[in-house]
Amino acid sequence: MPIAELNGQGIYFEDSGGNGRPIILGHGFLMDHRMFDAQVAALAPEFRVIRWDARGFGQTRWDGKPFTPWDSAADCVGLLDHLGSARSSTGTTSPGG
Repeated sequence: MPIAELNGQGIYFEDSGGNGRPIILGHGFLMDHRMFDAQVAALAPEFRVIRWDARGFGQTRWDGKPFTPWDSAADCVGLLDHLGSARSSTGTTSPGG
């Protein structure tokens, strides 16, 4: 299971790989990375698609402490750094934005 240890959390992610331009997808409240199954299927042939589970959702190992949208943004940026992606496009919904 791909886990990135970031900001004291075990952030679960999936990366389609490839040489295309990276796109990172952030899910909405009460959802997880699976909400983007159709988008990954459509985009992965041309783009590198990265999706992740935010703190408190899906398969991410969250420490249970309160967090802010800024913490989620730091997790997203940290994940991109972890994966060696200096630039990406972003697709999000609801609090994922």
